[in-house]
Amino acid sequence: MSAIFVVGIGPSGGEYMTKRAFEVLDMVDVVVGYRGYLDRISDVILGKECVSYSMGGEVKRALHAVQRARKGERVAIVSGGDAGVYGMASLVLEVVPADVDVEIVPGVTSGIAAASRLGAPISLDFAVVSLSDILVPWSVIRHRVVCLAKSGITTVIYNPASKSRRWQLLEAFRVFVDVRGSFYVGVVRKAFMKGETVFVFKSDESPKGWFDEVDMLSIVFFCDSKCFLKGNRLILPRGYKL
Repeated sequence: MSAIFVVGIGPSGGEYMTKRAFEVLDMVDVVVGYRGYLDRISDVILGKECVSYSMGGEVKRALHAVQRARKGERVAIVSGGDAGVYGMASLVLEVVPADVDVEIVPGVTSGIAAASRLGAPISLDFAVVSLSDILVPWSVIRHRVVCLAKSGITTVIYNPASKSRRWQLLEAFRVFVDVRGSFYVGVVRKAFMKGETVFVFKSDESPKGWFDEVDMLSIVFFCDSKCFLKGNRLILPRGYKL
């Protein structure tokens, strides 16, 4: 049977990919993906036929993978982090016909990778929300942000800002401050990649213009109010008696 493998390549590719991801990328005939993700794993897919697309070409990627798979080829379509978390898995499953088998190969999500750089800010309940309003209306996203602020749990923010979309992060921050008051904010940019940056601050002591440093390669954490800083590590205690 024709097959498509939707592969999560982790936060940076290479050493943070799973064994299964390496196995799949070794056996497939063609690798399809956003060119930035293909660049991250260029040493892993050396010699493979690669079909690259720019950002925003997700539907074209999925349809191309289906087209190649129906010819009898084994096709990998790659996603950064985990393919099921703001990745290609759902789209591929939507468009794939019944005669093409699909395997979802999980990867380390960007949010979990970034959390490890901060310490342990998600050791209890946490939530993930994307601030990108390309596919979801801002009114829906804002409602979710308000609910998450009220929940009290650490909230992990994907797609916090881009060149053309700056104000959403600031509005989300203001919502959390209004609802939650004082809490730690953690920002990790380019987790596990060259040029990685990490910084932490209290919401009521926020550096001026901190959001100017945030982009699409960043993950932002609005932490549970029980989270505290020990040295340079954020810790959300689970409640053990010490």
